[in-house]
Amino acid sequence: MRTTHRTCLIALLVFALPNLARADDSWVGRVVVMKETGVKFGHTDSKTGQEVYVGTLDKMMYKVLADQEGWLRVQHNDKKGWFRKDKAVPVEDAVAYFSEQIAANPKNLLAYAHRAAALVWKGDIDAALQDYDEAIRLNPKAAPAWNNRGAAWFTKRDFDRAISDFNKAIELDPKYVEAYNYRGGALHSKKEFDKAIGDFNKAIELEPKFVEAYANRATLWLDKNEPDKAIKDYDEVIRLDPSYIEAFNNRGVAWRQKKQFDKALRDYDAALQIDPKSIPALNSKAWLLATCPDAKFRDGKKAVEVARQACELTEWKNNQCLDTLAGAYAEAGQFDEAVKWMTKALEDQEYAKQAGDMGRKLLEQYKQKKPFRDG
Repeated sequence: MRTTHRTCLIALLVFALPNLARADDSWVGRVVVMKETGVKFGHTDSKTGQEVYVGTLDKMMYKVLADQEGWLRVQHNDKKGWFRKDKAVPVEDAVAYFSEQIAANPKNLLAYAHRAAALVWKGDIDAALQDYDEAIRLNPKAAPAWNNRGAAWFTKRDFDRAISDFNKAIELDPKYVEAYNYRGGALHSKKEFDKAIGDFNKAIELEPKFVEAYANRATLWLDKNEPDKAIKDYDEVIRLDPSYIEAFNNRGVAWRQKKQFDKALRDYDAALQIDPKSIPALNSKAWLLATCPDAKFRDGKKAVEVARQACELTEWKNNQCLDTLAGAYAEAGQFDEAVKWMTKALEDQEYAKQAGDMGRKLLEQYKQKKPFRDG
């Protein structure tokens, strides 16, 4: 089953501008780190011209939807709005920016925490943990620092340490929505499903429009093989955020579990309409076209085309995409190619361990010139 799992981090004057124009130095599509906490965002009412605040940006990082005349537009949960561009820094520049802030004031807790978030984004988790340690030393009662250090442990897949930090964040702030969501993700990873559901439920109770909590609970329902519950949660995610690509892709996985393959393909295509280069959606679509137990949905030639696109976008380094490409070639009757790419995928020890007996079984099946039928 090919799914994605998306969670979020934590904390951070805004008016809307019409007629979006993208300049050469536009930040559209880039991730930014907030420079400070408590930044409000909103828009200008098109009829009255009045400035309307819609909320406060309490996460560290956001993806820029629009950039115009010194203002950035982002989405926070189900709301979109604008804030001043000088309140944020592109994530690739954030380590240098916050390092300067720390040099000027070594007790700047926020600078340590936000530099750590940028370090996590860069993949330097150990350096990020050092910054979170310092932030906690400076203020042991800062719940966001505990939460975000937990998120860093989560990224390292040290779920026990992550849960310990999330517990502390919740102890300090019993209404810390993000901590419940993240702890639910860590418990899910430990297969403590009932506890995880309880945390996602609590996050949604505290913030009924918390998109990530619905998405994460839906992914858990998928893992529990309860597609109806997953679809219901993904429906809510898409209602709150129609651009949430992973929700379309994963709802397609749920439809596939229910053997409603037409709806699965429709959701994969919906994801690809949002982003034609979505690796998960390309991979899911290719897999269904290659391995669907219902012959009317199989198309080996198309499966190879879509699977190759995913492999090209990942520079032929994503073993799950290579696995899918092997299945596509098998459906197309090109078994030598199927064996070649399945063998290539299994050369990676971690993937071979992850794929287990199923991966080796597929390889033998392709050697016997037999395509695979999912389910």
